[in-house]
Amino acid sequence: MSNIPVSLTCVNVEFDAMMSVGQDAHAIKITSVAAHGLTARASTPPHPGDDVTITHGAITVSGQVEWVQGHNFLIISGELIDILGLIGKQLGLGAILRQQENMAA
Repeated sequence: MSNIPVSLTCVNVEFDAMMSVGQDAHAIKITSVAAHGLTARASTPPHPGDDVTITHGAITVSGQVEWVQGHNFLIISGELIDILGLIGKQLGLGAILRQQENMAA
C-alpha cells in the first residue's frame, strides 16, 4: 500500500457518533470535520464552553464547544483530528480524494 498525501481543510459529512459531556452521553450527528474541529447536530446540544469528547469507532476527539446555533454546534480541538480515520469508512478514500479535487478546482 502506498502513502498518498492528502490535504483536507474541511469535509462535509453526515454520520452518527457519541458525545460525552461530563457524566452524560448523547447521540449526535457529525456534519463536517476539519483538522482542529468539527460541527455536529444533537437534539440536546451542549453549551458554549463545555468540554466534550466525541467517539466514533476507535477514534476519540476531545475539545471545547465554541458556539451553538439551535441544534448545531462547533467543537474546537487542541489536537489534530484524524480526518481519514474518522470518516474513512463513511465516504471511502476515493470519495475523499474526489472531494479534495473539487475543493481545489
